[in-house]
Amino acid sequence: MSDPIRIIIVSKKGTHTMAYVEYDGLYFCEDGNYGGGPVIITDHDSFTEEQIEIISGLTDNSRYDYAKAVLNGQDTSYWED
Repeated sequence: MSDPIRIIIVSKKGTHTMAYVEYDGLYFCEDGNYGGGPVIITDHDSFTEEQIEIISGLTDNSRYDYAKAVLNGQDTSYWED
């Protein structure tokens, strides 16, 4: 079995290091939301306001892939109109 937690440091923006944690397991949120499976945890500053708007308009099944692509500096045109 591989390590279920991966910490990825992608790039540096000025003094802010863009990093995220990718975890495959259970999660529990303060608001009562919970679930299981792959989870990405990152700073609010990792996304622009425009990217947050795009995320809010995506289907539940597309948000993870879009967020991971943004954080890895990959092409996101597939999700953007």
